[in-house]
Amino acid sequence: MDMLNLRRAIPAALGLCAVLLLPPLSHANSNDSALYRAYDAYEQAVEAGDLKSIAREAERTYQIAVSELDDADPRTATLAINLGSALENLAKRQSPKEWAATQAEAFDAYQDALTRLEAQQGEQSEALLDPLLGMAKTADKPRRARSYYQRAIELSEGKPMQQATLQLWAFDQLKTHPETARSAKAFILEAVETLQSERPENDSVRLEAEFRLAMVLAGERRRLKAIDELERILGHYEGLSFTHPIALGAHTKLVELYQRIGEPELATAHCQAVGQMTPWQEDQEQVPLYRKEPKYPLDMARRGKDGYVIVAFNIDTQGFVTELEVIESEGGEAFEKATLDALKEWRFAPRFEAGNPVIAPSTVRMDFSLD
Repeated sequence: MDMLNLRRAIPAALGLCAVLLLPPLSHANSNDSALYRAYDAYEQAVEAGDLKSIAREAERTYQIAVSELDDADPRTATLAINLGSALENLAKRQSPKEWAATQAEAFDAYQDALTRLEAQQGEQSEALLDPLLGMAKTADKPRRARSYYQRAIELSEGKPMQQATLQLWAFDQLKTHPETARSAKAFILEAVETLQSERPENDSVRLEAEFRLAMVLAGERRRLKAIDELERILGHYEGLSFTHPIALGAHTKLVELYQRIGEPELATAHCQAVGQMTPWQEDQEQVPLYRKEPKYPLDMARRGKDGYVIVAFNIDTQGFVTELEVIESEGGEAFEKATLDALKEWRFAPRFEAGNPVIAPSTVRMDFSLD
């Protein structure tokens, strides 16, 4: 082997930029044999699938490169990206305390790669994408992650599909953080606009992006608009012989949305669709598609009283709750009434047998606590 090849050196690399091939041995010094030996050990760790060994050997290979290669040698940046990727994968399997420390190490490796590539190829090189995206994924604060995504998106100017992909990744990572939620929405809006102009209506990437946007609309309580979008998206998944996660997610969300706008009958078809898509679990409590929380009885709250109620009921063929019966409770009738009032509005995916919905029993426990 006369060169270290990035295609194998970073199997988990983000892969948007052009692949960098490490230069031939003649461009380096006589100590390259130590680098190749370390790299061979890394490859063996990859084949064995041991994440700790992979990270350890990636670290050793990188450190040899730092010590032995010239600062202008692009292989060091390549191996820094490799190390960041190995540490990032390791962190996913660690405890929260270990995860934070390993993520920080991964970030540092990606940052070193960025610094080296900026010096070697300039600040506008597309080769910066991999380390920037690695830094975004391992940043300790959402705002920092946003800035790295934004720079990567700017570097992709003139490549609309690449920009849309980066915007989708940014949205997925940033949408749940209050300080970056607005930016996340801007990313998904731009991605959807690009995909709608670049891809056909039935394109899977476009539909998945439109589904994300519909969920944003639902979260903003723009329910009618979200319903229209989800129903339109579902039309592209009709007739599939398998359960597609986007179709399942759309049906599930539509149950909630129709219930919230006071149209329970319109939710029925979606309850049944979910029932057909998901197997009935006999050995566990059924999870409602739409759940209304019981109101804590005011008098009980004033008195500081806790309690619980266990209710047996049937789920009918349309996913409605019927035949409710309190089988155990503690705390008094007020808790029982609050529980029954709430349960009457719950919706479930009905059980299916031989392709048809059937009535099925279930139970639920509702706990009332002021803690």
